[in-house]
Formats: sequence, structure tokens, C-alpha cells
Amino acid sequence: MSSYQEDLEKREAALVEQQLENTNQLVWTQILRLYPLADHQANYKAVKEYCDPLPISVSAFRMLMDNPQAAATLDLADDSQRTISEIIRLLREHGKYTEHDLKTHEKKLRTMTREAQRARLAEVRSKQAQAKLSVPELKQIVREGTTQTRRYPGYPNLPDMLVPPGQVQAVKCDAAYLLGLAKNDFYEYKRMVARFSAEQITARQRGEI
Repeated sequence: MSSYQEDLEKREAALVEQQLENTNQLVWTQILRLYPLADHQANYKAVKEYCDPLPISVSAFRMLMDNPQAAATLDLADDSQRTISEIIRLLREHGKYTEHDLKTHEKKLRTMTREAQRARLAEVRSKQAQAKLSVPELKQIVREGTTQTRRYPGYPNLPDMLVPPGQVQAVKCDAAYLLGLAKNDFYEYKRMVARFSAEQITARQRGEI
């Protein structure tokens, strides 16, 4: 094997590894949003090793939690403060709230149940994600929500075909397309994850849907 071939294989292996890490990080963020789990490297490593060699997924995390021996390795914590901090951070970045508004909202959040706090966080994230979508994309979400059974509650179904931004020809939205997107246009990949959910994107990449 030539040096060029060796370098090419190393580069391709590094890209695949980076794509897997990108997917894992996105789903990890979703898991932290859904479960009372401390956000640190030890927890991330434990979940990653449990799922290896497959990407981290919410469904795999649920299976881990159902396994007492595996779940015992995790640092479970009250995520109330983290949830509140994340809500305030997102609202501050939005730029429409004064510090007084943010402090008032933070006080209100502290009186809510953990479930209500998470619902508020999901609402803020959803509104900010939708604010980045075009009018046709928003209309499609409405159509999908009224004509289809959603595979993942709260998210539209990931279509089999789509028209990439800046293009006029539809392409097949399969695992190859999504992995290529993660490698070549990670911003668009993250936007799709925000719109369709990390779990649904991962399921398509694994050929499950």
C-alpha cells in the first residue's frame, strides 16, 4: 500500500470517527435535556461505552437505565439548576430580554416543578429552532403534523426525499446523505437535528426508519 493510500485511509477513518462524535454529542445534549443526569465526562464516557460501537441514542440510554448494574455507574443528579441556567442562557442570547426580565423569569422558574421547567426549556428551544426555518419549512411542519402520525412526538417525520438549501433537485435523505452532511456542512446537520430530533436522525443513519 502506498503512503498516499495510507494517508487517505487515515483521513477517512478520522472523518468517520468525527462524524460519530458529532452525532454522540448532539444526542448527549438531548439526553441531558430529558433526564436528571450530571453533565460531565465520566457520565458521557459510560453512556458512550454502553452504546459502542453504535452511536449514542435516547432509546439505548433508556435501556441502560433499565439495567441496574449499568445505571449504577452513572452520576444522577437534580438537574433543576442546569435547566434553569440553560433557559436563561437561551433567552439572553435571543436579545429581547433585559436583565431585569431575566431575573424575574428565573425567580418564576424556581417555583416550577422539574417537569414544568423541562417543558419550558423545550418550548424555548423549539421556538428558537423554528425562528431559523423558512416559511415553506414551517408550513411543511404544520402539514406533517396534521396529516401524519409522528414517529417522534413533538417532531415532524423525517422525509425520504428533500431539497437541500440552495438546490432545486430533491435528493434521497438516507444514511449516506446525512453522514455526508455532518462531514461537509455541520451547521445544516445541526439544523436538521433541531428540527427532526437527534433520535430520529440517528435512526435514519442506522437504517431503522
